Amino acid sequence: MGVKGFSTGVVRSFYFAFITTCLAAGLTYYLLARFIPQKSYILNLENKFYEWTPEEVEVYAAGKDWRGRAAEARMEQQSSEDENAKLDLDMGRKEGTAVVNVLDA
Repeated sequence: MGVKGFSTGVVRSFYFAFITTCLAAGLTYYLLARFIPQKSYILNLENKFYEWTPEEVEVYAAGKDWRGRAAEARMEQQSSEDENAKLDLDMGRKEGTAVVNVLDA
């Protein structure tokens, strides 16, 4: 059967176990999804599926206010980091260096 080093019975039992396990997992998933659906599926059950155009994706992404707030927060953080870096350079500090004092006991 294409597997060397094992008897034909062992190989066949492996194939049988593999196929039956896959079928059992698929059946379990189907039954759970059919009889205990997720809340998001129930909420969106009446919505029809269709493929979004790239323009619709852009409009959807731009309309999310949490994306806008996150972008604003990143921009504010970046500008404050830039200002801090300028202040550090003006004060003669070098970025990436540190002085460590070791106390002798």
